[in-house]
Amino acid sequence: MITIFVLALLTVLAHLHIFFHPIVISNLNENGYISLFVAKYMGSLMPTVLSWLFLFIIFIQAFLLNNVLNEWKMFQKSAFTTAASYILITACYPEFNCFSPALINNFLIILFISLFARLYNNSKPNSLLFNIGFTISTSVLLFKPNVIFLFISFLALAIIRPFRLKEWFILLIGIIVPVYLLGSILFLSDKLDMIKNCIPYFQIHRIVLMISVWFWIKSSVLLLALFIGIHHWLPNYDRMVIHIRRNWIILFLSMIILSGLPFILYKGCFLDFWILLPLMACFVSSLFLYPKRILLPNLIFILFIILIAHTNLLMIGLIKK
Repeated sequence: MITIFVLALLTVLAHLHIFFHPIVISNLNENGYISLFVAKYMGSLMPTVLSWLFLFIIFIQAFLLNNVLNEWKMFQKSAFTTAASYILITACYPEFNCFSPALINNFLIILFISLFARLYNNSKPNSLLFNIGFTISTSVLLFKPNVIFLFISFLALAIIRPFRLKEWFILLIGIIVPVYLLGSILFLSDKLDMIKNCIPYFQIHRIVLMISVWFWIKSSVLLLALFIGIHHWLPNYDRMVIHIRRNWIILFLSMIILSGLPFILYKGCFLDFWILLPLMACFVSSLFLYPKRILLPNLIFILFIILIAHTNLLMIGLIKK
């Protein structure tokens, strides 16, 4: 209970700017039904309510992500470092401090992590594979950038389970069913042309962003924390049982694949990097969990605090970019 209180306090302290300037809604491009939901229902909320909802969502996502990793024994010992890492990462960039469909979509990313972790030695793999395919296909309708998980689902199946054509076929059926149902409904409603609104488009482009010195500093610290976390994760990876190793491989490859997603999606922007944060938090948490000497973890934590303080001062308006 004390740990949960500390995490909640960390979430509030990391986003102190909401007490001065409430959270606003951003990035309402036609990215799926989550975008429509946010535009229709979240826009009518009071700014203060929206701000606290923003904090609540981040806290719940951090807690759920941490519970998934602990439940599937992804670390050699249970801790709340993953939740803390997620909270710290979400507060580093001012661009992330807004209410967006990408934020809500991270609930689905955490669900995917949980589903992939169940693949190894599952007593009912066919049902699970159908559910994975159905869930991921439905998630693409909800948030188009999730389309990359269609590829990741087959990659996870290839890595975690021995090749069985039947299982691959069941996963494919699960992916097709939501598309078939939606197409049938639109056809019967004489609105089949609307299905193009649900199809993700790809276009290689650069991310338009006001880049300052602090942006490079924050990116460097975040990458440093990630690399150090991976450095401490690797020796412990060798001591893990085989199915835990394979789950970690899926997380690592997913993180690499998703890092380039905003650059190839049509109208992709910096906010689409939200999809990457849960996976990064899994590896950054190793930095705070495994080292026997606390000097380096404390140093990285202090750097995070400096970055977060800069973001808060920037959001409040006390300093300029």
